[in-house]
Amino acid sequence: MRDMVAFSRLMRGATLAAALWCVTTAGALRAEKALDDATGALWDALRMERMIGVMRREGVSHSRELAEEMLPDGGSAYLRDRVEDIHEPGRLARMVRARFAAGLSGVDTAPLVAFFTSAEGREIIELEFAARVAMLDPETEETARARYRALVGEASQDVRLEATRAYVRANDLIERNVTGALNANMSFMFGLIEGGALSMSREQAIRSVRADAGDVRRRTREWVYSYVLLAQDPLSVAQIRDYAALAATPEGRALNGTLFAAFGAMYREVSHALGRALAAEMAAQDL
Repeated sequence: MRDMVAFSRLMRGATLAAALWCVTTAGALRAEKALDDATGALWDALRMERMIGVMRREGVSHSRELAEEMLPDGGSAYLRDRVEDIHEPGRLARMVRARFAAGLSGVDTAPLVAFFTSAEGREIIELEFAARVAMLDPETEETARARYRALVGEASQDVRLEATRAYVRANDLIERNVTGALNANMSFMFGLIEGGALSMSREQAIRSVRADAGDVRRRTREWVYSYVLLAQDPLSVAQIRDYAALAATPEGRALNGTLFAAFGAMYREVSHALGRALAAEMAAQDL
């Protein structure tokens, strides 16, 4: 079975730029009302609804890839419907919105809103969306990866690569994404175990996921840099440095931590639900 490193692809949106949900009707309404004027303004400035839509596309695409790998015929129409339900954008948005509001409670979001509503901030958001969608194409992704490998293989220092490294470090993108990916992998395996598709204990699953950590880290590092370099290609080195400096401010760190926590929780739920759905499909095909 695949080690689910592709779930780290889903976690990539949790950057500064950047079963179904167990939510009762009352809980969903509380989440809808959770944003105050300040956090609501930042939510809109970051175009979070659009980001969640892109993540949904990634999640559905990846889920179909998993079904093709794990099931002889790629799964039934019922499974395809379940995948769509698991990634229903309204539920995804409600879960992220509630955690976004809670994580930024008491944070002065005005500097962040000012940046992301400026011409430069809007350009960065658009570039990141465009790069994220572009990376859904396997050829584009491989081209971006090859470019990164060529850069790191050069003996001379590349100024743009150094600026990008500073940005990645400021946001702690490697370790945060690795942690999110491993947690999502674990949730997926738990779902398979609960559905009877894997004959192992939860402790064995945890050990299996941890054993893959080095490989997940290596591939995650390459993807993160490939994506960020692609997204920031039209920016000047000075703009990249300024963006990294914003990420290093207390407000930037608060936003980054909030986004990773919110999207991390979302992906754990999605991964677990997908594991249960695939296990049910396997059981039905065995009948």
